[in-house]
Amino acid sequence: MINGFTNQYRYLDNSFHSPFRYRGQWWDTVTHAYQAMKTDDKDEQRKIMLAPNPSAAYLLGKRVRLRENWDRIRDFVMMECIIKKFEQNEQIRKKLIETKDEVLIAKNYWHDNYWGVCNCKDCKVYNEVCKDNNKLGIILMEVRESFKMQNGGS
Repeated sequence: MINGFTNQYRYLDNSFHSPFRYRGQWWDTVTHAYQAMKTDDKDEQRKIMLAPNPSAAYLLGKRVRLRENWDRIRDFVMMECIIKKFEQNEQIRKKLIETKDEVLIAKNYWHDNYWGVCNCKDCKVYNEVCKDNNKLGIILMEVRESFKMQNGGS
């Protein structure tokens, strides 16, 4: 089990610098692309694309007017971004494949229970806030499986 995307597994994190082309634009990170896709406003998308780092892109993404169908398409957008990230960055694609069949857990401390698994002290004590989905980990494992199949199942 890979429980958190730090140190040698930092490349699995959406904020890892791994430029890729998506929907006709170059993105520095998955965070940049995903946050920009939350809105249909091209000016807001551009601001997010040009954000100096993933944290700034995330904060800008929290303030945009959400596209009407965002709740229906957000998982698909995340999947597309993850696929593009690893398709276009051979070194980290190989590293992802080398995780073999490890369970990938997107551990966090900020109550992101949709994309990850919250590991904060409060949740462990009170256990009333967090219901873990680990959608990011699941998407990464699905993408990994797809790349393994493309490589002949290795």
